[in-house]
Amino acid sequence: MNNSKGKILIVDDNANNIQLLGSILNAHNYYAEFATSGKDALERVENEDFDIILLDVMMP
Repeated sequence: MNNSKGKILIVDDNANNIQLLGSILNAHNYYAEFATSGKDALERVENEDFDIILLDVMMP
């Protein structure tokens, strides 16, 4: 993450969406992590700082 533009959390239950968005962000020098559920996302933000969270609002 040393040379990245920012740290982004991707929250989505669809692995294809995570992979595509993560690849695009990494190619543009962003550091992207992911969570596959709201619970996982909440646990991550309690322990880590993110510059932005990209959230799929249509998750179960």
